Amino acid sequence: MYLLVADEPVHQQTDPTKFFVFGGILVHADQVAAITSQIESIRNNYGFLYSDPFKFSPNDRPPQVSREEFIQAKAEVFRLAKATDVNFIGYAMLHAIGKNGSREQLIEWGADALLVKFQQFLNEKSDARGIALFDTLPVKHPNSYLRRAFQTRLQKTKTGHQLPNIDLIATVTDGCSHLTSVCDILVGSFNFCVNNPDKDRAGKTFMRDIKSLAWSKRENGRIYPLDRGILLRPSTVKVDSFKADYDELKRRLFEWMNTEKNEK
Repeated sequence: MYLLVADEPVHQQTDPTKFFVFGGILVHADQVAAITSQIESIRNNYGFLYSDPFKFSPNDRPPQVSREEFIQAKAEVFRLAKATDVNFIGYAMLHAIGKNGSREQLIEWGADALLVKFQQFLNEKSDARGIALFDTLPVKHPNSYLRRAFQTRLQKTKTGHQLPNIDLIATVTDGCSHLTSVCDILVGSFNFCVNNPDKDRAGKTFMRDIKSLAWSKRENGRIYPLDRGILLRPSTVKVDSFKADYDELKRRLFEWMNTEKNEK
């Protein structure tokens, strides 16, 4: 059994961010106890109180935790994720393409894409079963979306959009599981890289870490995360100006993730 824990890193994603971002982590159920225990240790070691959030944004740093400690604690989360075989999926869509749709539609498109990719992941894991858990979706009727996604999972017109291996689609919220901290930190890091092209020093660090976690196709010793752990949508872009934005993003993310650790 695998879990998808998914979240939108910024619940009011508008300009000046260029891309709408969604993302999630894929975790084997057997690793959940170890992740919970280790996140509790990280929190204790860096002085987080039991009620303090542990998230990516510096705005969520508790006052008794220094900036340096906060950065180190998040780095330990990446190491823990790698040690427990967590896989990452990051979804990005240009705001300009989705501007004619409602914000709710943007969110549902992102959630749909993650569910479809989760099904593909389960197929590739010898037809494993899965549970999908979304941080509370910032839409008017989040339960309606979850109900619709589950009830129609076998009736999609396109076979590739059916979700036969997903047994539960539900919501979680901050503070109810340490898995949400891992998800928030990884997805927040991806969002930082996508929407901050000028902050290449931090971006290179984050993308190197994401590369080690991104769900990827592996061939001849090389990894190919595009359309798996790095999910850029729509897959076909016809407007030249929009295509240029995607080409720049793809080039930059892959350049950053392939830099050497000592390269600035």
